[in-house]
Amino acid sequence: MRRLQHWYDQVWPDADTVLPMLVQQLRNQLLHAPSLEGLVADFQVTGRIKSISSTFRKLLKDGMVVERVKDVLALRVVLLPAGDSREQLATLMRRDAITQAKADALLCFTTYRQVLRLWNEVPGRFKDFISRPKPNGYQSLHTNVRLPDGRIAEVQVRTYAMHQFAEHGQAAHGFYKGGLTNPTQLANVAGALEAVRSLPALPPSPSENAHRTSSGDNVLNTSTTK
Repeated sequence: MRRLQHWYDQVWPDADTVLPMLVQQLRNQLLHAPSLEGLVADFQVTGRIKSISSTFRKLLKDGMVVERVKDVLALRVVLLPAGDSREQLATLMRRDAITQAKADALLCFTTYRQVLRLWNEVPGRFKDFISRPKPNGYQSLHTNVRLPDGRIAEVQVRTYAMHQFAEHGQAAHGFYKGGLTNPTQLANVAGALEAVRSLPALPPSPSENAHRTSSGDNVLNTSTTK
């Protein structure tokens, strides 16, 4: 534990300062992303600093060395799709209709592409749990990005429905299935959306608050209502 504390002090002495800056950068990027304009009714960007005790438990569980820990700082984007997002996306894709699951996946991939406009992805760290959910039904996009100073942070992207499922289980919402294409197709369509959409973003109206979770992780929340 003492060695872990020393590593924290060396690598993330300024975590409390860096985290809100990253949250704000990502929030601004999404607010001004033409490819998301009109498709997202609301979104929330949260950031958390993993506590030393949480990291210690992870090291014990996974048998990792501390130098491989890449999620001390983590950002999460939770999207609330617009009511007509499915119809809008179907029109953009020149389809008669698409499933809500596919529409939500496209929104997540489009948001993920915005993350990569800010920071470089760490090779081999992208995980698509939307096209291929975990056995328990968990869905989200996960990746690690390298910050300008060389340090690494984690980013997760999911919809509100996916988040509710992750937090409360299948009983929390009507879990949807079906209609997803493969990850390459989703990424290609998300890229095409960026190319064809050019509407300006609406101005922000954020409300911010910070709290500490039961695990001891420090969490910063930023909500943006459109």
